[in-house]
Amino acid sequence: MLHHARRALLTMSVLFGVCSAVQAASYSFTTIDIPFPSAHDPAATGINDGGQIVGAYSDSNNELHGFLRKGKNTFTKIDVPNADTAPHGINKYNQIVGFYGDRSGIHGFFYSKGVITPIDVPGANLTEAIGINEYGHLVGDYRDSAGTFHGFLYVNGTFTTIDVPGASLTGPSGLNKHGEIVGFYDDSRGRHGFLYDGGVFTTIDVPFPGAIVTALEEINDDGLIVGIYGDGSALYGFVYDGEMFIPIDVPGATITHASGLNNRGQIVGRYIDSNGVDHGFLATPIKK
Repeated sequence: MLHHARRALLTMSVLFGVCSAVQAASYSFTTIDIPFPSAHDPAATGINDGGQIVGAYSDSNNELHGFLRKGKNTFTKIDVPNADTAPHGINKYNQIVGFYGDRSGIHGFFYSKGVITPIDVPGANLTEAIGINEYGHLVGDYRDSAGTFHGFLYVNGTFTTIDVPGASLTGPSGLNKHGEIVGFYDDSRGRHGFLYDGGVFTTIDVPFPGAIVTALEEINDDGLIVGIYGDGSALYGFVYDGEMFIPIDVPGATITHASGLNNRGQIVGRYIDSNGVDHGFLATPIKK
Protein backbone atom coordinates (compact mmCIF):
# COMPACT_ATOMS: atom_id res chain seq x y z
CA MET A 1 0.00 0.00 0.00
CA LEU A 2 1.03 3.60 -0.52
CA HIS A 3 1.50 4.42 3.15
CA HIS A 4 4.16 1.70 3.40
CA ALA A 5 6.12 2.92 0.36
CA ARG A 6 8.25 5.32 2.39
CA ARG A 7 9.23 2.75 4.99
CA ALA A 8 9.98 0.22 2.28
CA LEU A 9 13.00 2.40 1.40
CA LEU A 10 13.21 1.35 5.16
CA THR A 11 26.02 -0.55 15.94
CA MET A 12 28.69 1.93 15.57
CA SER A 13 30.81 4.33 17.65
CA VAL A 14 28.96 7.20 19.26
CA LEU A 15 28.61 10.38 17.25
CA PHE A 16 31.13 13.17 17.86
CA GLY A 17 32.91 11.03 20.45
CA VAL A 18 30.37 11.98 23.13
CA CYS A 19 29.17 9.20 25.38
CA SER A 20 25.53 8.39 24.85
CA ALA A 21 23.08 7.57 27.56
CA VAL A 22 19.67 6.05 28.00
CA GLN A 23 17.30 7.92 30.28
CA ALA A 24 13.59 8.07 30.80
CA ALA A 25 11.90 10.73 28.71
CA SER A 26 9.35 13.01 30.37
CA TYR A 27 6.46 13.33 27.93
CA SER A 28 2.70 13.33 28.12
CA PHE A 29 1.13 11.24 25.36
CA THR A 30 -2.12 11.97 23.55
CA THR A 31 -3.70 9.42 21.22
CA ILE A 32 -4.80 10.71 17.82
CA ASP A 33 -7.65 8.79 16.23
CA ILE A 34 -9.59 10.05 13.22
CA PRO A 35 -13.29 10.81 13.89
CA PHE A 36 -14.43 10.15 10.31
CA PRO A 37 -16.66 7.10 9.63
CA SER A 38 -14.71 3.88 8.95
CA ALA A 39 -11.34 5.62 9.45
CA HIS A 40 -8.62 3.33 10.74
CA ASP A 41 -4.83 2.91 10.97
CA PRO A 42 -4.03 6.61 11.45
CA ALA A 43 -0.44 7.85 11.41
CA ALA A 44 0.59 11.36 12.46
CA THR A 45 3.67 12.34 10.47
CA GLY A 46 4.33 16.06 10.87
CA ILE A 47 3.73 18.91 13.33
CA ASN A 48 4.44 22.63 13.13
CA ASP A 49 5.14 25.14 15.90
CA GLY A 50 1.45 26.03 16.09
CA GLY A 51 0.64 22.42 16.96
CA GLN A 52 -1.07 21.66 13.66
CA ILE A 53 -0.59 18.01 12.74
CA VAL A 54 -0.70 16.20 9.40
CA GLY A 55 -0.87 12.53 8.65
CA ALA A 56 -2.86 9.83 6.90
CA TYR A 57 -5.47 7.15 7.57
CA SER A 58 -7.24 4.36 5.70
CA ASP A 59 -10.96 4.04 5.00
CA SER A 60 -13.21 0.99 4.69
CA ASN A 61 -11.90 0.36 1.16
CA ASN A 62 -8.30 0.61 2.40
CA GLU A 63 -7.87 3.79 0.39
CA LEU A 64 -5.49 6.30 1.93
CA HIS A 65 -6.49 9.85 2.85
CA GLY A 66 -4.55 12.74 4.32
CA PHE A 67 -5.65 14.80 7.30
CA LEU A 68 -4.85 18.10 8.97
CA ARG A 69 -5.59 18.35 12.70
CA LYS A 70 -6.14 21.82 14.17
CA GLY A 71 -6.75 21.79 17.89
CA LYS A 72 -8.02 18.70 19.63
CA ASN A 73 -11.10 17.90 17.60
CA THR A 74 -10.92 19.70 14.25
CA PHE A 75 -9.88 17.45 11.39
CA THR A 76 -9.79 18.37 7.70
CA LYS A 77 -9.25 15.93 4.85
CA ILE A 78 -6.37 16.52 2.46
CA ASP A 79 -6.87 14.48 -0.69
CA VAL A 80 -5.36 14.59 -4.14
CA PRO A 81 -8.33 13.80 -6.44
CA ASN A 82 -8.57 10.12 -7.47
CA ALA A 83 -5.42 9.18 -5.56
CA ASP A 84 -4.20 7.67 -2.30
CA THR A 85 -2.78 10.63 -0.41
CA ALA A 86 -0.11 10.74 2.33
CA PRO A 87 0.86 14.15 3.75
CA HIS A 88 4.15 13.99 5.63
CA GLY A 89 5.45 17.40 6.69
CA ILE A 90 4.09 20.84 7.59
CA ASN A 91 5.86 24.15 8.25
CA LYS A 92 4.86 27.21 10.27
CA TYR A 93 3.11 28.72 7.26
CA ASN A 94 0.86 25.64 7.02
CA GLN A 95 2.53 24.55 3.78
CA ILE A 96 2.30 20.76 3.53
CA VAL A 97 4.32 18.20 1.59
CA GLY A 98 3.74 14.52 0.99
CA PHE A 99 3.13 12.02 -1.77
CA TYR A 100 0.22 10.45 -3.58
CA GLY A 101 -0.39 7.41 -5.73
CA ASP A 102 -2.60 7.27 -8.80
CA ARG A 103 -2.71 5.16 -11.94
CA SER A 104 0.42 6.84 -13.27
CA GLY A 105 2.55 6.09 -10.20
CA ILE A 106 3.71 7.78 -6.99
CA HIS A 107 4.33 11.53 -6.99
CA GLY A 108 5.30 14.14 -4.46
CA PHE A 109 3.08 17.11 -3.76
CA PHE A 110 3.21 20.60 -2.24
CA TYR A 111 -0.01 21.93 -0.68
CA SER A 112 -0.58 25.59 0.15
CA LYS A 113 -3.80 27.57 0.61
CA GLY A 114 -5.94 24.82 -0.86
CA VAL A 115 -3.80 24.34 -3.98
CA ILE A 116 -1.96 21.05 -4.60
CA THR A 117 1.13 21.17 -6.83
CA PRO A 118 2.71 17.87 -8.03
CA ILE A 119 6.43 17.45 -7.33
CA ASP A 120 8.26 15.06 -9.66
CA VAL A 121 12.02 14.70 -10.03
CA PRO A 122 12.80 14.84 -13.78
CA GLY A 123 13.37 11.36 -15.17
CA ALA A 124 12.26 9.61 -11.98
CA ASN A 125 9.59 6.90 -11.97
CA LEU A 126 8.66 7.60 -8.32
CA THR A 127 8.95 10.74 -6.18
CA GLU A 128 8.14 11.15 -2.47
CA ALA A 129 8.29 14.61 -0.85
CA ILE A 130 8.83 14.14 2.88
CA GLY A 131 10.12 17.23 4.69
CA ILE A 132 9.71 21.01 4.44
CA ASN A 133 11.30 23.93 6.29
CA GLU A 134 10.06 27.47 6.87
CA TYR A 135 11.55 28.67 3.58
CA GLY A 136 9.56 26.13 1.59
CA HIS A 137 12.61 24.02 0.78
CA LEU A 138 11.76 20.33 0.39
CA VAL A 139 13.55 17.03 0.83
CA GLY A 140 12.51 13.55 -0.18
CA ASP A 141 13.50 10.61 -2.31
CA TYR A 142 13.08 9.37 -5.85
CA ARG A 143 13.61 6.17 -7.79
CA ASP A 144 15.57 6.25 -11.03
CA SER A 145 15.04 4.12 -14.14
CA ALA A 146 17.42 1.48 -12.76
CA GLY A 147 15.33 1.10 -9.60
CA THR A 148 17.78 2.87 -7.24
CA PHE A 149 16.50 5.30 -4.60
CA HIS A 150 18.23 8.65 -4.20
CA GLY A 151 17.54 11.63 -2.00
CA PHE A 152 16.76 15.10 -3.26
CA LEU A 153 16.69 18.71 -2.09
CA TYR A 154 14.23 20.99 -3.90
CA VAL A 155 14.85 24.75 -3.67
CA ASN A 156 13.11 27.36 -5.83
CA GLY A 157 12.32 24.92 -8.62
CA THR A 158 15.75 23.25 -8.67
CA PHE A 159 16.41 19.62 -7.67
CA THR A 160 19.74 18.57 -6.17
CA THR A 161 20.48 14.88 -5.68
CA ILE A 162 21.58 13.76 -2.20
CA ASP A 163 23.45 10.46 -2.02
CA VAL A 164 25.42 9.20 0.95
CA PRO A 165 28.78 8.00 -0.47
CA GLY A 166 28.85 4.21 -0.80
CA ALA A 167 25.14 3.83 0.00
CA SER A 168 22.80 1.63 -2.01
CA LEU A 169 19.82 3.80 -1.00
CA THR A 170 19.47 7.30 0.46
CA GLY A 171 16.25 8.64 2.00
CA PRO A 172 16.25 12.21 3.39
CA SER A 173 13.33 12.84 5.74
CA GLY A 174 13.60 16.28 7.32
CA LEU A 175 15.42 19.61 7.29
CA ASN A 176 15.52 22.76 9.39
CA LYS A 177 15.91 26.46 8.60
CA HIS A 178 19.71 26.13 8.77
CA GLY A 179 19.71 23.64 5.90
CA GLU A 180 20.67 20.67 8.07
CA ILE A 181 19.15 17.50 6.61
CA VAL A 182 18.49 14.15 8.29
CA GLY A 183 17.45 10.80 6.92
CA PHE A 184 18.63 7.22 6.50
CA TYR A 185 20.74 5.17 4.13
CA ASP A 186 21.47 1.53 3.41
CA ASP A 187 24.85 -0.07 2.87
CA SER A 188 26.29 -3.58 3.15
CA ARG A 189 26.07 -3.38 6.95
CA GLY A 190 22.43 -2.36 7.18
CA ARG A 191 20.39 0.81 7.69
CA HIS A 192 21.83 3.91 9.33
CA GLY A 193 20.77 7.45 10.13
CA PHE A 194 22.62 10.42 8.70
CA LEU A 195 23.02 14.14 9.25
CA TYR A 196 24.00 16.22 6.21
CA ASP A 197 25.37 19.67 6.93
CA GLY A 198 27.47 21.90 4.69
CA GLY A 199 28.26 19.10 2.26
CA VAL A 200 29.38 16.71 5.03
CA PHE A 201 27.58 13.45 5.90
CA THR A 202 27.74 12.16 9.48
CA THR A 203 26.44 8.71 10.37
CA ILE A 204 24.20 8.52 13.43
CA ASP A 205 23.43 5.06 14.79
CA VAL A 206 21.49 4.42 17.98
CA PRO A 207 23.84 2.68 20.46
CA PHE A 208 21.13 0.98 22.53
CA PRO A 209 21.71 -2.74 23.15
CA GLY A 210 20.12 -4.82 20.40
CA ALA A 211 19.59 -1.91 18.00
CA ILE A 212 20.36 -3.01 14.44
CA VAL A 213 18.72 -0.30 12.29
CA THR A 214 18.44 3.48 12.67
CA ALA A 215 16.44 6.04 10.67
CA LEU A 216 16.31 9.77 11.41
CA GLU A 217 12.96 11.42 10.67
CA GLU A 218 13.14 15.13 11.55
CA ILE A 219 15.44 17.86 12.89
CA ASN A 220 14.25 21.12 14.41
CA ASP A 221 15.94 24.51 14.37
CA ASP A 222 17.73 23.78 17.66
CA GLY A 223 19.29 20.63 16.19
CA LEU A 224 17.10 18.20 18.14
CA ILE A 225 16.53 15.03 16.11
CA VAL A 226 13.72 12.48 16.25
CA GLY A 227 13.88 9.05 14.71
CA ILE A 228 13.26 5.34 15.00
CA TYR A 229 15.38 2.28 15.62
CA GLY A 230 14.74 -1.43 15.35
CA ASP A 231 16.02 -4.50 17.16
CA GLY A 232 14.79 -7.06 14.65
CA SER A 233 11.42 -7.57 16.34
CA ALA A 234 9.92 -4.10 16.80
CA LEU A 235 10.37 -0.38 16.12
CA TYR A 236 10.95 2.23 18.81
CA GLY A 237 11.16 6.01 18.85
CA PHE A 238 13.98 8.20 20.14
CA VAL A 239 15.19 11.78 20.33
CA TYR A 240 18.84 12.81 20.05
CA ASP A 241 20.09 16.14 21.36
CA GLY A 242 23.69 15.87 20.17
CA GLU A 243 24.80 14.22 23.40
CA MET A 244 22.20 11.69 24.47
CA PHE A 245 19.79 9.29 22.79
CA ILE A 246 16.51 9.25 24.70
CA PRO A 247 13.86 6.55 24.08
CA ILE A 248 10.35 7.67 23.11
CA ASP A 249 7.84 4.88 23.56
CA VAL A 250 4.09 5.21 23.97
CA PRO A 251 3.17 3.42 27.23
CA GLY A 252 1.80 -0.05 26.53
CA ALA A 253 2.62 0.09 22.82
CA THR A 254 4.24 -2.81 21.00
CA ILE A 255 5.65 -0.49 18.30
CA THR A 256 6.32 3.26 18.42
CA HIS A 257 7.22 5.10 15.21
CA ALA A 258 8.22 8.72 15.89
CA SER A 259 7.95 10.79 12.70
CA GLY A 260 7.58 14.52 13.28
CA LEU A 261 9.07 17.18 15.55
CA ASN A 262 8.57 20.91 16.05
CA ASN A 263 10.59 23.68 17.69
CA ARG A 264 8.66 23.24 20.94
CA GLY A 265 9.97 19.68 21.20
CA GLN A 266 6.59 18.08 20.51
CA ILE A 267 6.72 14.76 18.68
CA VAL A 268 4.12 12.98 16.56
CA GLY A 269 3.98 9.50 15.10
CA ARG A 270 2.06 6.25 15.22
CA TYR A 271 1.93 3.33 17.61
CA ILE A 272 0.43 -0.14 17.75
CA ASP A 273 -1.34 -1.08 20.95
CA SER A 274 -1.44 -4.47 22.69
CA ASN A 275 -4.47 -5.46 20.59
CA GLY A 276 -2.62 -4.80 17.34
CA VAL A 277 -4.53 -1.59 16.56
CA ASP A 278 -2.80 1.43 15.00
CA HIS A 279 -3.14 4.93 16.44
CA GLY A 280 -1.50 8.28 15.94
CA PHE A 281 0.11 10.04 18.88
CA LEU A 282 1.29 13.42 20.12
CA ALA A 283 4.06 13.52 22.75
CA THR A 284 4.49 16.82 24.59
CA PRO A 285 7.51 17.48 26.86
CA ILE A 286 6.63 17.79 30.54
CA LYS A 287 8.16 20.94 31.98
CA LYS A 288 9.99 20.41 35.23
